[in-house]
Amino acid sequence: MTGSVDLSELEVVDAHTHALPISILQANDSKGFVERLTMTGMCLKSAGYDDDNLDALVHSFSDTTPAINGMMGALAKFLGCEASHAVVTQRRRQRIERDPAPYLQGLMADARISGLVIDDGYPLPRVSPETIVEEYAVPVASVVRIEPLIAGLLPEARDWPDLRDRFIAALEAAIARGAVAIKSIIAYRTGLDIAEWPEAKVAAALVAWRQAGFKESREHSKPVRDALLHCTLDVAKKMDVPLHIHTGGGDADIVLDYAQPRNLFALLKHRYDQDIVLIHSGWPWTSEAAYIASILPRVYLETSLATPWASLAIDQCLTTMLGIAPPAKIMYGSDASSEPEVLWFSARMARAALGRVLTDGVDRDWMTASEALAIGKSVLSGNVRRLHKLNF
Repeated sequence: MTGSVDLSELEVVDAHTHALPISILQANDSKGFVERLTMTGMCLKSAGYDDDNLDALVHSFSDTTPAINGMMGALAKFLGCEASHAVVTQRRRQRIERDPAPYLQGLMADARISGLVIDDGYPLPRVSPETIVEEYAVPVASVVRIEPLIAGLLPEARDWPDLRDRFIAALEAAIARGAVAIKSIIAYRTGLDIAEWPEAKVAAALVAWRQAGFKESREHSKPVRDALLHCTLDVAKKMDVPLHIHTGGGDADIVLDYAQPRNLFALLKHRYDQDIVLIHSGWPWTSEAAYIASILPRVYLETSLATPWASLAIDQCLTTMLGIAPPAKIMYGSDASSEPEVLWFSARMARAALGRVLTDGVDRDWMTASEALAIGKSVLSGNVRRLHKLNF
């Protein structure tokens, strides 16, 4: 053994997270806190399920879920209290009610989080980045999500050319206001098998989609959504910003049959000359995404949902990413969208797991200790800063 690669003092810039202001935290029912930390509970919330029986079922899983036991144990130490779920939940609620901003800022400092790249498409209505900067005391960069823009424009658009032109103008305006990237969750709408459609077909599809009340389905909306994603790529290239695309699984609304990274391959190959980030690294098809990033020069990976919800399998997931794709194209992210403790815990666990994986790489003579440390810095903060031209 050559000794461990210590990343404990390295800072983190989270490449993919969401805005969780104090107002939302205070409005959340503390009884559901533990459930909102689980992958199941988080996905039920984002998919719009509101069922007390489901909440109770998710609660029954929590005591044996490694991610939750690890999170609650770490949070108990942070709060200085007993490690039972009930006590941690109560103490945490007291802190949020008494001094919420210092609590959030303490989480950021403890996890050495020095910046956030926030997808402003969830939650809605959009939370001002200035609010998060003030409450969390860390710099924030925004990513504009196209789906809320599309939803707002559809009722007003006269026809396809009008929708296209309004959409392009809205995207360009968002980037002019400071957005550092664009994001699409088309995997939740019509799938990742993006096609190129004749203009006449797109125009007719928009008419039919409107007549169907803008029902969300592949049958009704795929030509229009595919065409708008191509417009998005054109804008991203023109404005020199990356495009983030959700790949892999998600909540129950995902079009799972078409969510695997391989479905996106034809588009990525065609658009080989611009930067595209595979959000979630295709989780759970991580090796597929890593392979694509290994052969296409400007395809990047982001590590959530493996961090933190893979729990016992985090090391395996990071080993797959780092072993197949160039580490210079891998960015740490948490996808914290329910509670800020996910943001905090994920950074702590990912840093430790990355250290273990890199230590193994040194022990097996794939790299030196100094090379491993450089990789750790790149994954945790350097790569996202470089790709998004961050000034923090």
